[in-house]
Amino acid sequence: PISTTAHRLLLYIAHVKQLDVALGDVGTAFLHAPLPKDMVVHVLPPVNLRRPGQVWKLSKALYGLRQSPRLFREFLAASLIKLGWTRCVVEPQLFYHKEAGAFLTAHADDLLIVAGHVVMQKLKRDLETLMRIKWGECLSPKAVGETTEWVRFLGREMQRTATGFRVRVSENYVNTLLALLRLEKGRAAPTPFLTTRPDKDSPACDAVEHHLYRRVVGKLMWLTGERPDLGYRSEEH
Repeated sequence: PISTTAHRLLLYIAHVKQLDVALGDVGTAFLHAPLPKDMVVHVLPPVNLRRPGQVWKLSKALYGLRQSPRLFREFLAASLIKLGWTRCVVEPQLFYHKEAGAFLTAHADDLLIVAGHVVMQKLKRDLETLMRIKWGECLSPKAVGETTEWVRFLGREMQRTATGFRVRVSENYVNTLLALLRLEKGRAAPTPFLTTRPDKDSPACDAVEHHLYRRVVGKLMWLTGERPDLGYRSEEH
């Protein structure tokens, strides 16, 4: 998967160079990728198409196969290289098109393209010759005082303004986290962390508490991309 650092870099380039940002989703992504000749997989057909003693031999990467995500990434990279894109060595899911002056990132089947308004249309058409893509919003440069609507991408929301991009995690995500801890009506605390070490004699978490703890920590880690302050304890002095 592509890192959030690469996405932020592309949004910065889009702002500085006043380029468009297009979002796309590859339809039935894995089924675009052919299976290697030495990989033989047989499956039962759908119930309404089954015949006694018959199975199907797969020719494409079916959803559910462990190798399918990797095969699709290889198919996507090969397709982009065929269209003139160059793959980044450090970030394998980041691509650059020198002739068009464009950038592209791929996270599973979600695409983000940064390019000029005119060349963007050609890049889209070229991609559509090799795979099915559902294009979403296009975040174009804005004049002072103008903004785009908030659009979802990879579990986050983005908005473009005249001075850059805003990225946030939806309010519903935070409210769900508060509900898990029964803190919907809780009051803000200047230091929402322990200021002393836990008592050594305090009972250990049971299975339910341990599951809740791991779930909450995971959700907090997702939030730290946009709220790095959640990863540090702050104290008043």
